[in-house]
Amino acid sequence: MDFERAYWTPPVTPRQALALEAKQIEEALGLSSIISLTDHDTIEAPSLLRLIPQAPSVPLSLEWSVPFRGTVFHLGIHNLPEGKAAGIMTDLAAYTLDPDNQRLTELLSSLDQDPDVLIVFNHPL
Repeated sequence: MDFERAYWTPPVTPRQALALEAKQIEEALGLSSIISLTDHDTIEAPSLLRLIPQAPSVPLSLEWSVPFRGTVFHLGIHNLPEGKAAGIMTDLAAYTLDPDNQRLTELLSSLDQDPDVLIVFNHPL
């Protein structure tokens, strides 16, 4: 392996990740950044970031591990509504513990009804 050409960013804190991503967008593209950071199955990082003055508008987002027919896929759930985020997280966690196809359909339909929520099928291959 040619280590001169390899690029890797070591694990960083949510605040460092926010700064790194914002800098790349703002410097390389000359655009204002909107950064949606995700952790697996939790909105803790974006919730904590919202407490600092530099990040009051960070979207509440997560990468949800979804058990489905003997496998697990990951959905990026971005920009949860602040007033409903805790309840949504409770529902997603309950599904993860006890998967049911009908319940998955209901959860995804509910998320899809909010035009501000973005659902992304992360790394499908």
